[in-house]
Amino acid sequence: MKSRNSLIRTARLRVQEALSPAFRVASDFIFWPLAKRIRRNPRRWVFGHEYGEFAGNPKFLYLWLFASGDVEPHWITGSLRTCRRLRRRGWPAALRWSPRGIYLTLTAGAVFFAHRTSDVNASLVRGAFLVNLWHGVGLKAIQLGWDSGNTVRRRAKATSAIKRAFYRSFITDPDIVVTTSDFMQVHFADQFKFPPDRCPMLGYPRLDPGRDRALACLARSYDERFVLRPAGVDEAYLYAPTWRDSSRPFLEDALPDFARLDAELARRNALLYVKLHSATKERVPEGSARIVNWPPGIDIYDYLPDIDGLITDYSSIFYDFLALRSQPAVIYAFDLEDYLAKDHTLLYPFEDNVVGLWAHSFDELCDIISRGLRQPEPDARRADEIRRKFWGDDPGIASARIHNFVRARLANAPSLEPLVINRRSREQDIGR
Repeated sequence: MKSRNSLIRTARLRVQEALSPAFRVASDFIFWPLAKRIRRNPRRWVFGHEYGEFAGNPKFLYLWLFASGDVEPHWITGSLRTCRRLRRRGWPAALRWSPRGIYLTLTAGAVFFAHRTSDVNASLVRGAFLVNLWHGVGLKAIQLGWDSGNTVRRRAKATSAIKRAFYRSFITDPDIVVTTSDFMQVHFADQFKFPPDRCPMLGYPRLDPGRDRALACLARSYDERFVLRPAGVDEAYLYAPTWRDSSRPFLEDALPDFARLDAELARRNALLYVKLHSATKERVPEGSARIVNWPPGIDIYDYLPDIDGLITDYSSIFYDFLALRSQPAVIYAFDLEDYLAKDHTLLYPFEDNVVGLWAHSFDELCDIISRGLRQPEPDARRADEIRRKFWGDDPGIASARIHNFVRARLANAPSLEPLVINRRSREQDIGR
């Protein structure tokens, strides 16, 4: 029998689910017209991420700016746990619908998010400079270029004032979408139906920890007691498959023999973390000491520069790894035909846009693991060509370029001072 507290929690969640649509519409009718009339502070920038998490490109830009002392960054979240963890570290944060969260978002000169304006608060952002930092380069159809995707379907439904209020985050376009190269600029401009100048090539902040160890240490200070390689483990591998949009189960096909995989890992004295997409319902079965789920709440981008090997498929994490590392990733494309037929549209040939150690089956994956994942890139020239295709020349810290670009766009505000970064203040803060 369920406990009394469990029944209360279930009842509370059901009430929240019932009230949420009505609250979303009512709040939008109040705040959307009001937001346009509020005077915004060009030095106040707010950030958020899907599901209330402290993660993604917004996270690393926020941390870089917090340490620079140049603007006033605030993290906005719907998660009380996230808000408390940030505040315990002295990092500015507010709950989305708290009085302070409403005030900060209504008066922010710039709003940064990784998915849609609902990452922060869709009803309060009107009149701010909206920056979509996105969440990965790659080959997939997205946004208005994906006919069966959420954005196209929700926009088609927004045919009345009430429905526009309900789907506000789907019908509100950002002012810019940050991209990474000539190729990606053309891709995102096509998918968002924007002119190229609204897709500036500024780079992704989530790669910055791989180039700035102080920033990596600052980001890791948010994690709670996580050790990548526990005592007695020589190597730490990461398996990060993308989401199957059809929600079909795939993990059993991907890893059909845990005993064999465990034995191969034992020979290497290695640990395999499995990081599934947040929308994937499957989980790694318990019982193996060497095959474990990636800890919830720990951002893989804090540790991507230091893992001993990456196994992935059609995920954009492949390109992040390629940008940061000279060693090859393992391309585990055991279900490529099913993925293309059932899950997601790829706009460019998959085989032509990836490079590394190919594993088309579980047997091939085990064979690669038995030899270790720290191997030389089999085709270094082609790897460099693909790296440049997706990342351009990638000159240094992306956060600095985004900061400069947005400050310049907000420079018509009377109170905005000339563009400058307080590097000394930043280094002192990060070094603490």
